[in-house]
Amino acid sequence: MKYEEIIKFYQTHNEEEDNALGFIKEKGYAPLAEDIAQVMDGSTLVKEGMILIRKHPRFCCVAEHKHNYLEINYILSGEITQILDGNKMTLQEGELLFISKNSKHEFLPAKEGDILLNFIILPEFFDCIYPFIDKEGNIKNFLLNLLSNGDEINSVLFHVKGDESIQNIIKNILITYFESEEGSANLLRHYFLVLIYELLKRTNLVEETSTSNSDSILLFKIYNYIENNYSHGSLNDLSILLNEDYNYLSKK
Repeated sequence: MKYEEIIKFYQTHNEEEDNALGFIKEKGYAPLAEDIAQVMDGSTLVKEGMILIRKHPRFCCVAEHKHNYLEINYILSGEITQILDGNKMTLQEGELLFISKNSKHEFLPAKEGDILLNFIILPEFFDCIYPFIDKEGNIKNFLLNLLSNGDEINSVLFHVKGDESIQNIIKNILITYFESEEGSANLLRHYFLVLIYELLKRTNLVEETSTSNSDSILLFKIYNYIENNYSHGSLNDLSILLNEDYNYLSKK
C-alpha cells in the first residue's frame, strides 16, 4: 500500500466522525466520543498481534481516561489539543508524545485537518527489544521505563517535525502495519527498535511534560553524552552542557 493511500484513508470520515458532525449540526456543540472507558484495556482493543494503530476521532470531545499500555500520539497533520494530567498542551504536526500507562488525558474536539494517530502498544511487544538496547549500550532508564509496564507516570514529547529520518521511520511503520503480510509483526518490531534508537540520540528534541520524571530525563541525557563522548568527554564539560552542578552530576 502506498503512503499516499494511507493518508487518504485517514482523511476520510468514519462513521463516528459523521455521527459527530450530525450531532454538532443538530445540537450546536461537540459530543463525547463513543466507548471511552475510564481505564482503556489494551487486551480488548488489540485483536491481533500486539499493536494497534488507529485514528483519533475528530469533531468530538474525548473524556478523561488512562490506559494499561504504552500509547504513542503521532500528529499526522494539523494540531491536537489535549489535557494531560490536568495540564493543557497542543501537539503540532509531526510530533511524537509517549504516554505512560498511568497518565490521565482528555481531548478537545479536532478539526477537519487535524489527524492524530494513536499507537496502542502492549508491553510484551517490546520484549524482544530490551536485549538489543542493552547490547548496544543504550541503557536509558528514560525510555525503558516507558516501554515497560511500570507504575511511574512519565510522559515525554519529541519535537521531530523537521527530522526527516524519524518521519521516514514512521512512514515505514504505517506502511508495514497496513500491508499486514507474513513477517510484518517482526518487521514492525525492528522499525520500532530503530525509532527508539534514533529518538535516544536526540536529547535536543526532548521536552519534559508536566508528568515527566525529571530525574529520568537527566539520566537519559547523561547516558547519551557518555555513549557519544566516552573517549574524550569529561564531567566538567557535561555540567556545562546540561547547566547542572558538577557535584550533583557526579553523585548521579
